[in-house]
Amino acid sequence: MHRTRRHATRWVRDDRGFTSLEFAVTFPVLLLALMLVVQLALMFHARNLVTAAAQDGVLAAKAETGSEATARAAAEAILDEAGASMLTDHAVTVRRDDDRARVRVTGSVIALVPGLALDVHGEAEAPIERFRNEDER
Repeated sequence: MHRTRRHATRWVRDDRGFTSLEFAVTFPVLLLALMLVVQLALMFHARNLVTAAAQDGVLAAKAETGSEATARAAAEAILDEAGASMLTDHAVTVRRDDDRARVRVTGSVIALVPGLALDVHGEAEAPIERFRNEDER
């Protein structure tokens, strides 16, 4: 009885391998936290990218000779050039009437963290540029 108690006490006081166990538990948590930080940075960058694409699209649409097709092409050009590796899919919606041009760009950010799907969107709106006579002002 006395001998087993001494072995049990030595085993409880022995901390060999404890550092490896701490590392094995904390490393995945730290890695996940780092991946979340990078994922959020990608999301904010993608949000700026789709907003810039919407602004370029509305610049093309608001011109007097602009159209929905030129606005969509301008927005798609920005997304293809800068966002090809960041957005998994994107959509450009353009509305142009007699007075206003509106462009909305949506997309999904690539997922570094499994199971985390983040969608971003950007919108821009501007009046149509046109020559107006004194009577129309």
